Amino acid sequence: MSFLPFCAPYQHEEIYNYFLKALEGEDQNFEADFISFKGRNMHLEVSLLPMKLGEKIEGVYGIARDITEKKISKKIIKEQRDQLISSEKKFKALVQESSDLTGILNIEGNYKFVSESSTSILGISPEDFIGKNAFDFVHPEDKDDVMTAFSQAQPGEQGKIPPFRFKDAAGKWRWLETTVTNLTNDPFVKGIITNSRDISESRRLWRETRRQNKILKEVAWEHAHIVRGPVVRLKGLLDCMENEDYKDWTREEIIEIMKRSADELDQIILQTVRKTENIEIE
Repeated sequence: MSFLPFCAPYQHEEIYNYFLKALEGEDQNFEADFISFKGRNMHLEVSLLPMKLGEKIEGVYGIARDITEKKISKKIIKEQRDQLISSEKKFKALVQESSDLTGILNIEGNYKFVSESSTSILGISPEDFIGKNAFDFVHPEDKDDVMTAFSQAQPGEQGKIPPFRFKDAAGKWRWLETTVTNLTNDPFVKGIITNSRDISESRRLWRETRRQNKILKEVAWEHAHIVRGPVVRLKGLLDCMENEDYKDWTREEIIEIMKRSADELDQIILQTVRKTENIEIE
């Protein structure tokens, strides 16, 4: 019977041309899709050799090897590789465009990848981070808390690390707010992703606000307690003068009370000015 019914319909012409070239005396080697007698799709590696009797070609000798599984494996590997390349491109595009500091660390905390934003945020290039341990950059007072939060992130889970201090290229401490995502089981990442945001300025404003509030509370307390002393004396003296109930006092005594009360108020006002002169209320 003819071999053509076993050829994939879309390759009939191509395979038949190989056969004709073999009949003309040329050895042929090719791969093509075929269909078995039971209807199974197959991919065969085929060699066609001319059969000669003297100088005359009487037919074609064909050898075929089933490489279907090998072909499928190659296809799967290629698809997986293409998928990884695509995922890598998407990942790099995301982290490069992000203003956050992104890193991939192994379970010991050593950097495997750092985004380009590290240069603008910390003054340290991504290359200088690779292979170094992240905890070596953390402030000694914050290190235990950071290591604990880092180690608690389980595979596939996400967690947050409380704000901590991180050393930049100039040796200054920058405050970072960090999210940790454990993707150690992901075949592409195989690590722990950290997304950090520099909150140094907001932290500075927070501390300044606390300082200002403390000063304002102290001023309010002084006004409520210390200022009342001389004010009460002056009011009492005015009441006595208004009711002409001061005849037992000499002029010098009245002047002394007024002078002492005015001096106390003056000192309180000066102290208040000194405390509040550096406060900027926005």
